[in-house]
Amino acid sequence: MSFFLKKVHATKNVNSNFKFFNNLQHPHIVKVYAIEKGSDGFYNFNLEKTHGKRLNLYQKNSKKILIQLIDSVYYMVDKELVHLDLKPSNILISNNNIKIIDIEYLNFYYVYDDPPIFNFTFSAPEVFQKKIHKYSDLYSLGILIGLVLMGTESIYLSRDNIKSELSNWLETNASTKSIHVLIKKLLSDNPQDRWIDSSEIKNEIDKLQISTLD
Repeated sequence: MSFFLKKVHATKNVNSNFKFFNNLQHPHIVKVYAIEKGSDGFYNFNLEKTHGKRLNLYQKNSKKILIQLIDSVYYMVDKELVHLDLKPSNILISNNNIKIIDIEYLNFYYVYDDPPIFNFTFSAPEVFQKKIHKYSDLYSLGILIGLVLMGTESIYLSRDNIKSELSNWLETNASTKSIHVLIKKLLSDNPQDRWIDSSEIKNEIDKLQISTLD
């Protein structure tokens, strides 16, 4: 078994509960083997050693990657967990299989009284109001799915206005109209409106026939 040691500053939002992580078992979420509190004010996380490249928004075999990503995020949602930092650099790919990494802040959505804000492109609107919902990561999932469907065209999006520009592209692209309604739900400002059964999204992705999903 190969380990990777990661030092994480011991802030209040870091989850140092090893029992919590030991019960977290999913093939596409990095495993935590041990957590130790150091004398230097850091937690030492012994993590599953992962290899691969960050999610490429216009790579081949994206259909399989998206299905794995959906399964992973919905696994967390079903357990009422939030990652809060789902973005391409936190999704590693090796041999067409993903691993979600940077899970040291992963926790139940209701434990955060002052949640961290990790990024401005993929975070749900309520996160910026310091309010976390169990569906907050579904918003991030919607952005990621949309960007992968766009492929190379996604590099032209304004990161300051990504939701509306992404929505406009999906609405006008003939090959993605069937899934546009579902992604639009995932990107709802009201988190309660984001819920969709994962099988609906996977079925629509499976029907798509576009170049980035070859």
